[in-house]
Amino acid sequence: MFEKNIIFATEPPQYTKMSTIKYIIIILIGLLDFTAQAQVSNDSIKSISLDEVLVTAENIYRNGDHIVVLPTTNQKKHSSTGYALLDNLMIPGLTISKDGSVSTMGIFTSLYINGQPAGVQDITYLQPKDVAKIEIYDSPKGKYAKDNIALNFVIKQYHYGGYLQLSADQSIGVDNGNYRAVTSFSKGSLTYYLFGGYNYTNLNNIRTSSFEEYYLPNNCAERKTSTSQNIRGRNEYVQVQVQYRRPKQYLIGKFSFVESSIPHNNSKGQTITNGSVESTYTTSISNKTLSPKLDFNGEFSLSKTQTISFGLHGIYYRNDYNRLYAERTTEYITNSAEDVWNFNAGLIYTQQLHKGIFTAELFNYYDQFKTNYLGNYKATERLWKNESLIFASYNYPISKKISLQTRLGLDWYQYQLTNKSKFSTWNPRANLKLTTQLSKGMLLWSFMLANSNYNMDVINNATMQINPYLQRRGNPDLHKSYDIDTYLYYSLPIRKVNVTAMMQYQFTKNPVMYDYLQTDSNIIQTFSNDHSQNHTFKTVIGATYKPSTNLAFTGDIRYTYTKLNNQQKYSLNNFTGNIGVQWYIKNIAIMPRINFGSTTLNKYTLAKIKTPINYNLKVSYSHKNLIASATAYAPFKKRSFNTALDSKYHTFNTEIINHQNYQYYTISLSYLFEFGRKVKRVDSNIDTTINSSILRDSSLIF
Repeated sequence: MFEKNIIFATEPPQYTKMSTIKYIIIILIGLLDFTAQAQVSNDSIKSISLDEVLVTAENIYRNGDHIVVLPTTNQKKHSSTGYALLDNLMIPGLTISKDGSVSTMGIFTSLYINGQPAGVQDITYLQPKDVAKIEIYDSPKGKYAKDNIALNFVIKQYHYGGYLQLSADQSIGVDNGNYRAVTSFSKGSLTYYLFGGYNYTNLNNIRTSSFEEYYLPNNCAERKTSTSQNIRGRNEYVQVQVQYRRPKQYLIGKFSFVESSIPHNNSKGQTITNGSVESTYTTSISNKTLSPKLDFNGEFSLSKTQTISFGLHGIYYRNDYNRLYAERTTEYITNSAEDVWNFNAGLIYTQQLHKGIFTAELFNYYDQFKTNYLGNYKATERLWKNESLIFASYNYPISKKISLQTRLGLDWYQYQLTNKSKFSTWNPRANLKLTTQLSKGMLLWSFMLANSNYNMDVINNATMQINPYLQRRGNPDLHKSYDIDTYLYYSLPIRKVNVTAMMQYQFTKNPVMYDYLQTDSNIIQTFSNDHSQNHTFKTVIGATYKPSTNLAFTGDIRYTYTKLNNQQKYSLNNFTGNIGVQWYIKNIAIMPRINFGSTTLNKYTLAKIKTPINYNLKVSYSHKNLIASATAYAPFKKRSFNTALDSKYHTFNTEIINHQNYQYYTISLSYLFEFGRKVKRVDSNIDTTINSSILRDSSLIF
């Protein structure tokens, strides 16, 4: 339920060729010819007749400001998690990233369960069998007014009984495992939940080849490196949850505990400097995080036209980070221990007026960091940050088919670092949305004025020596930023075809970017936003075609133009897309997917990143309460990723080959034990992300 602008959660995408999968395309074309004559199964959803509802497809229709999707029996029984169900729905333009974030047509999509905010573990533990429908608010208002797009899982409510679900994912070809258990018991208005999970990864021989140039005042230092990296990591979490629900009240209390660690992240390699001097180097990194968290969410109906939603969240992090880099006779050491306290609160009031909907919102986010650095850099830094926001919005129906939503607000953002002056700024916020309901779809124009707030690992005075030539340094002296985001969105669901399209322009003044400075002996990698600019233009067209209830095709085409101005100017054009197929044969589902290669420009690091084509094939079997599946990831192609930077004082070209990105297989099993006649299932709300201000080495990618 919270309003938040977090930037720079970036990971390197990259590029390759598609010749190895030509035969897959031929097979997909053959499937289309074969299944065009397929019989319609008993899973089909009959036509829907509802007052003031636009029926647009067999299992999808528009209801005012949102689209309603009714999952079919096949889609639910071949889904063991909420994310699997989202993927099986074949919503055009919807993508799910590895970290669990969801976007629709490139627009960040907020997730909810029964109208309450949902995290990654919420959706992971969600029982697809209990999903009555999914609501996609592509023109949100009321308590969803803060979202560009909101996706709400509506779960069936049961009043007595319980269940136990055990799930396991184990990879072959790469040593990854994910094991989960959840149990629940309901009686009357109360439901109790206990969740737990363990996942691990053991990655060996991640190979990196790099050519780097450092332009020092008197010479240009060249380094050719070849690195082998091994990583051992694990993550454990548990949560206890109590839910109280009555017709006019909905309260959820949660306590969770997360332990995440990478005790072993070691690299070794060789360098050839300036074509002659050869040396060896090693890097050893370990980190550990312990994090207890309390959450309390609720919603009250004050009357038939008034509701109040609230959220209170408190979390503590204990972060330990250690790094040792050794080359020749020199060692660079960083040891840090950090305590982080975080408290968030939010309140949303919504009233249905005679004509339109009024919404008032209050949010506050407080973070406090205490970090002790030992090693080559010794210091104790304290940092606090607070952000308060207030909004008022009104959705006014200009006519039966046209509505205008105006959302105006104010952001008070402040922080202070040890021995630094307090940074404080007031920023206006504005969001306008003009919606037109067409005879067979919806057209939406959106305009937003906002400001970006920076990750706290940027705002510090810490220094870290990466290698003999490169030093990494924080920057607490940043400027105010401004963001403009406007887009045109079109949705057309009609019978067997569902089409969406979007054109978007984003402008940011003073975005934070990597900056490189020159000294006599080092190049300093730091952060700056002094007179920087970012221009991005995007267009996406997505479509899903369902010739029968047993077969569906989906795909989209995306174009992005990015232009960055900092000390230098960077620009890039990129075309990409994806194709997916879903084919049900009795208890079996066959789901191949192709994601085409792309080249992107990272707005934060300024690097050009080439992502190779990716393809996978998932085969799922479902019988009663058992789901078993096998997925093959790029089984015939070795996928290498390339990252390149061309700046005034530092350039590099790096190729990474990680077996976690190709030629491996995952076996998944999930079984559900039910007890009692009326069972209610739900999910966990465990947030396993880490909040930290520690300056870290970003050169090793995991």
